[in-house]
Amino acid sequence: MLTLEQMKCFCAVYEQGSYSAAAKKLKKDRSTVREHVTSLEDSLGFELFAIEGRKSIATEFSDSLYYRASILTRHAAEIELGALSYFDQNITEVNIYHDVLLPHQLVLFITKKLMGKYPTIQLNWLHRNREETIADIMSGQCQLAIMPNNFRIMPEKQVWYRNLGLINLAAYAGVNSQLTKLTPIGMKDLQLEKQFLSENHIRAGLDALKVSPNYHIISNNDVLIELIKDHGWAVLAKPFAQPYVLKGELIKLDIKELTNNFKYGLSLYFSVDAEQNKLLAEVIDWICAYAKLYLD
Repeated sequence: MLTLEQMKCFCAVYEQGSYSAAAKKLKKDRSTVREHVTSLEDSLGFELFAIEGRKSIATEFSDSLYYRASILTRHAAEIELGALSYFDQNITEVNIYHDVLLPHQLVLFITKKLMGKYPTIQLNWLHRNREETIADIMSGQCQLAIMPNNFRIMPEKQVWYRNLGLINLAAYAGVNSQLTKLTPIGMKDLQLEKQFLSENHIRAGLDALKVSPNYHIISNNDVLIELIKDHGWAVLAKPFAQPYVLKGELIKLDIKELTNNFKYGLSLYFSVDAEQNKLLAEVIDWICAYAKLYLD
């Protein structure tokens, strides 16, 4: 008879590449993990891993089993978390993680909705990178997060999600930049100028945005804006850049090789038990409703 513990241990060894690493991830003794996998091999009648030094090399049987086993263990974890959530329904604070690409109009929309219906709830909008975000959702420190989806339909970790839509990106420069005097502006022109790249774009997997060989990665978007006001150029999310355009500080560059704007996907991430909570379920619905109206 196959057990859930066997499947958990098998998946951990498959993902980590060794019994020792799997044991560390599961917080179990190495011998316990090995026993569960050996028992699973005996039940199935074939070898799942070949040992080479300290590494556990997956066999072709493991490759065919892993996909179904990972789904099974994920669903089991969802059931467990969902059951536990019924004992923890009272929320006094909501942490929503995001990166600098988040449209500020969405922040205002959700804040007004939440404060209007739940005025005693403390709502925190916290700037984090993707790696921190996924880890904190899984640990329970973060309830919701709005992040670029790295062009993945499904997230890479055990969290749930909603694909919200697409955000437009465009190239911008300061009003006194030599680039604004060129008609038309081509990719070759951009390659000759200094480019400032948001670190969040790099972390989101948007390496295609590197155009100039003379590029500089900037973590703080306020600093990035000040830099391109003075010289160089950058790719920015249009909702983020538009206020600076309206104030006459930046100009959008129309690139002749780009018929339409480059776009990236935005997703909402949350723990597998979040929708069991009435308040969080409402916030999820509000965010999705905004996305339907304003995102591509």
